[in-house]
This record gives sequence, structure tokens and C-alpha cells, in this order.
Amino acid sequence: MPRIVDHEQRRAAIACSAASAIAELGLERATMREIAARSGVSKGIVEHYFANREEVIESALEWANARYVARERRRTQGLQGLEALLRWLKALGSSVILM
Repeated sequence: MPRIVDHEQRRAAIACSAASAIAELGLERATMREIAARSGVSKGIVEHYFANREEVIESALEWANARYVARERRRTQGLQGLEALLRWLKALGSSVILM
């Protein structure tokens, strides 16, 4: 019986592994083979889900951005206006002074 795979979950896991590889090794050394190994799948599986390396990198960036936005939404829950904006800017490492 064929194994049932959640394709969205698999794509997300590969994107997560790609983000980890990029953060640890840098963009040049985060190869498809390295990403596959970190994902626990073959390079062919990665290529099944992503047309090329650029698409994997784009997916990794989208994954990281989605995590950031979710984290900041939790941190600013219930805040509005300038208070919420300042909290977001502080998280970005910006030093903004509003008068």
C-alpha cells in the first residue's frame, strides 16, 4: 500500500530545512543535496516538490517570514496604533524615535 504523504507538510519541512542550512552554512553551501539530507529525504524528493534551487530558497524565505509575522502578531496582540508599531520596529532592530 502506498504511503500517504501530506504534500504541504513535506514542502514546509523542506523549506524549514533549507532555512536552517542557509542560516548555518550560507547561501552558497546550502546545496540541494545538503537540504535533502537535512530534510531526511532524497535529492529527487526535493526536486519533486521544487522546480529548482531558487524555488527552494524562495520557499525558505517565505517560511522564515511567516514565522516572524506569526511571532510578532502574538507579541503585539491587543496592541494598537503607535504602541503596536513601536513593538514591531523594536523587533526589527530599528531605532526609531517618534515625537
